[in-house]
Amino acid sequence: LPADVVAAAIACFESGDARGALSLLYRGALIHLVRGMGLRIPESATEVECERIASESLPQALASDFAELSRACAYAHRALPPAEFTQLCRRWSPHLAGAA
Repeated sequence: LPADVVAAAIACFESGDARGALSLLYRGALIHLVRGMGLRIPESATEVECERIASESLPQALASDFAELSRACAYAHRALPPAEFTQLCRRWSPHLAGAA
């Protein structure tokens, strides 16, 4: 991951690569949840399984933010409104400062 995950994701999004931007945010979020929050996620876990584990183990607000990010990734084939992407970046920016 890049040193500044959110900045790299924004650059991807602004260059027209919404899927790549969401992928960066999602991978950064997973690293934060595993390393920073101690979440135990098996390597073989699907996005749905990660979301379930997060909802069972994390504070509700963080689990909700992760669920929103996970769902955005699941629908990455559709056009993601810039405001929605900006909101995801704002929510995850404090968590991803040292994710790399």
